[in-house]
Amino acid sequence: MLIVSDSALQRAIDALSFNDVYIARTEAWLADGFEPQYSDTAQLDTSWKHVVTQSQVATLVSDEGEERLLFRVMIDLGMRLNEVKDQKPEKPDADDESSSSDNADLDEIYACVEASFVAEYEMKGELDEEAMRTFSLNNASYHVWPYWREYLMSQCTRMNLPKVAVPARQFAQNRSGNS
Repeated sequence: MLIVSDSALQRAIDALSFNDVYIARTEAWLADGFEPQYSDTAQLDTSWKHVVTQSQVATLVSDEGEERLLFRVMIDLGMRLNEVKDQKPEKPDADDESSSSDNADLDEIYACVEASFVAEYEMKGELDEEAMRTFSLNNASYHVWPYWREYLMSQCTRMNLPKVAVPARQFAQNRSGNS
């Protein structure tokens, strides 16, 4: 669990000004033979991806030699439509080597929509590592989330997939403090 320093987050909020959100990479596909408009998509489940992958500071130099500092946060988001295998027994037979600790395994992925977003901020001065990490992991996703919701809904429409209603906000759950 990430411990949020309110003062570190506030330092970042005070020093950063939202500049842009854009997609750096995207992938969307349907499995061979899967035709969503003719398939029973109600039997499919969704799995989600939401990871803050990295952050960086970039220095831009104008033709006049003026420097601008940009803070960029990269966030990977994704949705997959998959079929879930039948539930495995709660107490696997000791002789059954195929048993695993997971109760459900993905059987087949039928559709995938993923995108790597970049949230870009202008820096009004230097920021310490703790403030940048805290902001990346706890605040940047709020700025990217509306773009992801629109992109996913649009891609689902284009691919004849069921319309996926993504919640208005969601928090990244990174397992490490990498920035």
